[in-house]
Amino acid sequence: MENQEKLASSSDGTKLAYIEVGTGPALVITHGSLAGKDQWEPAVQELSGDVTCYVYDRRGRGSSGDSPSYSMQTEMDDLAAILQIAGEGATILGHSYGALCVLEYALKSKGHHPIIAFEPPLAVDEPVAGEPWVEYRNAIEAGNNDDALRLGLRSFVRASDAEVEAMANSSSWPSLLEIAPTWVRELREIDALGSGASRYAPLVERSTAVLVGTATSPFLLKSAEALIDAVPSIHPVSMPGLNHFAHVFDPVGFAGHVRHAMGIE
Repeated sequence: MENQEKLASSSDGTKLAYIEVGTGPALVITHGSLAGKDQWEPAVQELSGDVTCYVYDRRGRGSSGDSPSYSMQTEMDDLAAILQIAGEGATILGHSYGALCVLEYALKSKGHHPIIAFEPPLAVDEPVAGEPWVEYRNAIEAGNNDDALRLGLRSFVRASDAEVEAMANSSSWPSLLEIAPTWVRELREIDALGSGASRYAPLVERSTAVLVGTATSPFLLKSAEALIDAVPSIHPVSMPGLNHFAHVFDPVGFAGHVRHAMGIE
């Protein structure tokens, strides 16, 4: 991104790097695991004509700092720091694990920010991480990030062997290896939320949309369906032919779905 990087401070003093791009209604973007704000550059550029995007590196990656302690609460505190800058009327878009952070924030905050959850990984039939989490953690602690990441993609993302190999041979693999350790703590927080989507029922009083691609994994489709069933007031936005990385591979189409979710036609 060409826009100048800025710094915000979370409640514990951790510095969060963010970029403000575009004009129009504010949209705060909380990225998922194994990612950073740069992954959102294509979609942000497409949105920037109608939306002011605030995209930040979640703690522990990119230009943001970190702290010895970590929990879902620290993620919510970080999000609150960016929202202070974006303003009370900002919409919050969360992707994958970032969507879980946004949903938890919506449950526990006093604000009234509209929410857009892009394919949150809910534990519907079984834990998202489960027993393979221990093997993943052990591999990370032993410094075997490559083995850990391959295991994680198969076990947690439910990627096929062919998909894992394609990712391992891509130019993004080195950067994924670098931030692979952060997945240990995030997976722990996901499973700590428990099973099902009933915890999100109180969001019936809040403006909430769910983005889900028709070509995404069965696991994520089930997650979206469970959330929609739990919160009858949710606005489901189906993205034909798109998947969990629609913002990367079809930024134009994805941006159109985000505008629709925000009520910008």
